[in-house]
Amino acid sequence: MHQAVKTAIHNRVFRRFCLVTGDMLLCTAAYLWAFLLRFVPDPIPAAEEQAMWELLPVLLGLRLASLVWFDMYRLSWRYVGLPDLMRLFKASTASSLLFALLVLTRDTGFPRSVLVMDWLLVVVLLGSERLALREATTRVVRSLSLTPGSPRRKVLILGVNDLAVSLARDLARRSGAGYSLVGFLTDEAQAHGHTIYGQPVFGDLTQVAPVVVEHQVDEVIIALSHASGNDIHRIIQLCEKLPVQLRILHDPWDGHRQVALAQVRDVRPEDLLRRPPVRVDPKETGNYVEGEVVLVTGAGGSIGSELVRQLLTLKPRQILLLGHGEHSVFQIHQELQQEHGVTAVPLIGDVCDRRRLEQIFGKYRPTVVFHAAAHKHVPLMESNPTEAIKNNVLGTRNLLWVSERFDIKTFVLISTDKAVNPTSVMGATKRVAEMMLQAQGQRCSGRYMAVRFGNVLGSRGSVVPVIQRQILRNLPVTITHPEMVRFFMTIPEAVTLVLQAGALGNSGQVFVLDMGEPVRIVDLARDLVRLCGLVPDRDVRFRFTGIRPGEKLYEEVLTAEEGVVVTKYDRIRAAPLAQINERWLHSRVDALAQAAAEGDEEEIRQLLAEVVQTYRPSGLPAVASRVDAESRETESEEPAPARASGHAVRENGHRALEAATEGIRL
Repeated sequence: MHQAVKTAIHNRVFRRFCLVTGDMLLCTAAYLWAFLLRFVPDPIPAAEEQAMWELLPVLLGLRLASLVWFDMYRLSWRYVGLPDLMRLFKASTASSLLFALLVLTRDTGFPRSVLVMDWLLVVVLLGSERLALREATTRVVRSLSLTPGSPRRKVLILGVNDLAVSLARDLARRSGAGYSLVGFLTDEAQAHGHTIYGQPVFGDLTQVAPVVVEHQVDEVIIALSHASGNDIHRIIQLCEKLPVQLRILHDPWDGHRQVALAQVRDVRPEDLLRRPPVRVDPKETGNYVEGEVVLVTGAGGSIGSELVRQLLTLKPRQILLLGHGEHSVFQIHQELQQEHGVTAVPLIGDVCDRRRLEQIFGKYRPTVVFHAAAHKHVPLMESNPTEAIKNNVLGTRNLLWVSERFDIKTFVLISTDKAVNPTSVMGATKRVAEMMLQAQGQRCSGRYMAVRFGNVLGSRGSVVPVIQRQILRNLPVTITHPEMVRFFMTIPEAVTLVLQAGALGNSGQVFVLDMGEPVRIVDLARDLVRLCGLVPDRDVRFRFTGIRPGEKLYEEVLTAEEGVVVTKYDRIRAAPLAQINERWLHSRVDALAQAAAEGDEEEIRQLLAEVVQTYRPSGLPAVASRVDAESRETESEEPAPARASGHAVRENGHRALEAATEGIRL
């Protein structure tokens, strides 16, 4: 029986036959009703009655022709909306005007008031018919789609705005979804006591607990427009001990307010970091990328792969995927081919291998370089400083040297906030990389810049996946310190700002991304526990392990000496250009390379402290006297040959260290 009803509902010919028959009957009823209203309480005069019956077939023909012309028989009964009713109004008006023109040009004695009443009645009756069909069809299909005895999930929506109302509309007409809307909560007092789609607005968000308990709510959906991280955090706490599933309506931030149940998803860690949207001018951002050959180092990593995805929208001529790990490069290359239909060039190589870089640049001639390859894990680099030097310092110098030799147009270094007043080897090596880039950028014709940002949610080594794994495995959540604070961004957000920064400023600048408000790691961990439906300190224990070597309680984005320069983008700041003695810098980098080749970790830390004067690892004696003596030398005091070409200085350094580094490449 159910199958027969479904077949009838979905049969196009059957639907059209029913609708045409119903329309003609209603048009006839409206016509006769108009005559009765015109002459009530007296009977219709014989002459008018004769004209009425003679002209009825003409009117029905015009009505049917007009409805067909305006495509009123192609619409779906279940999705009749305001645009369909507007078309119905136009069709009824057109047929009434044609009928009036026909009647009034002939001396038939036809009552003119009937023409107006007939038009009004037919609009109301045909519109009501379609709305009734929509409601009936929706109810029938929904009842047939639900299995007997299957419970409906009761839903409470937090928020009263365009997003929330659009979601309520979709829930009301969605068949087979098994949802039942209970009502709304909002902090907007003017909406309290009102109803939306027949469901009440109970009160403010603090009423979530009593409403959930009283109405046995199964699911709470956050539909707050432009909700901040603090808003999400507050709601998570309000729902902490409630037996409900907490979900969120994804707002695409594009001004589009027609949403559906498919856009509702589980709350994610990045929702706790919600900020105003990153607005990018594609024309301006893409100017330096469009039509160029773009090289991305570390292309298989979390940042590098997202860079590649977003670069596709800027229409480069070719993308080169350079990475040391073959599996990660293979994955991003396959994704580009299968999902985007783009042919990129996968390249396996190490930035520590200068000859390999020269081969790549000589063959493909890239003009734009994004350098994302680096060792970023602070504790690992603290115990393996030689590898941090080789990859983060020497690898960057190799890439800078080859980029200058092949006259690239734009070079963007992905840096970190840990380069500011570093307490770790990793942070110090990234600051050395920034300094080399700044020195070269002020001398070369190409544009060289660094972009500095903090922790990225979802990146390899991020704290969030570690905490999530511990929660899922029912292990204690380990945090180094209860006051540990970090800046966080999502990967797409960070990469969008990196591409934006690449279109800005002078060569040699360091750009700083606005990371929003810092987040306490312990607060983030507690929210992650709550998102799993557990209660912190009851279901999941927390254990503080102490600050690890190289870590800081608080991260910074600018040194005290740098200050800040505002750019035309709200989310990007720039450090003023720094004057760096390039000859002295590269002599220290040569010494770092030698110490790395010999595995002398103590010497590496001493040399890093000389180069990066704000680097003060624990237990390292002061080296200010050596730093001051050597850094006082300025470019103007250098011999003429050295001043003429920093390129030659670095070339000599490469030759001297070639043998020492040949056997220790990554």
